[in-house]
Amino acid sequence: MDRSPQKFRMGAQTLSIKAEYDGDKYFHRMNEILSAFPSAIGFEINGDAIDFLTKDNGDLHIPPIIGHYPDSIIDVVPGAEEGSSHRPRGPQAVMS
Repeated sequence: MDRSPQKFRMGAQTLSIKAEYDGDKYFHRMNEILSAFPSAIGFEINGDAIDFLTKDNGDLHIPPIIGHYPDSIIDVVPGAEEGSSHRPRGPQAVMS
């Protein structure tokens, strides 16, 4: 796999973020993405949701991580606006 920066997009804003490598896979930490996109709660490629990666035992990483997709732009899914009753998907239970 390629370690080239991953492109993330929210609305008209597109940013590149370098991937990390743990000796097995390339990935991106949620906290690094949040520094660029503070309202991020999830991610999609071509409308398909990207799952957060899990450890071998099935637990989420802390902070949550997503895979690296160097040939695609990852769309950032923003959280619900203030006052909305919409419950966003994402790792809120882990991050709160």
